[in-house]
Amino acid sequence: MSNSLSAVHLELIAEWSDRHLPLPPDKITFGSNKKVWWKGACGHEWETSVKARSNGEKCPICTGARVVTGINDLSALKPELASEWSEKNEIKPTEVSIGSHKKIIWQCKLGHEWTATVKVEQSIKRRLKL
Repeated sequence: MSNSLSAVHLELIAEWSDRHLPLPPDKITFGSNKKVWWKGACGHEWETSVKARSNGEKCPICTGARVVTGINDLSALKPELASEWSEKNEIKPTEVSIGSHKKIIWQCKLGHEWTATVKVEQSIKRRLKL
């Protein structure tokens, strides 16, 4: 099949998971909306459509689109920033990624509070090297 995933996107075949065998990548079109399992070079496994991967979608854990506690959450990756997390927040720092656009209440050691997104706060701290 000339429009199969294996014919058009040979680079994705290495990430084709064995979870959905016996369906081989040469029997499905690269534009299919069928959801299948992928295993990235990072070792993470996830399910998404063949079309999404053909269009460049990457591992949702590595990109921060899906948060996994202890792997890519704010507490795991930036514990010094998570230490300024206010208890007034309805979510925990283990539930957001470092690139999150969620508005969060922060609290310094002196008790002062301010609101900023995780991404902005992380960017400010990086620039100031705090």
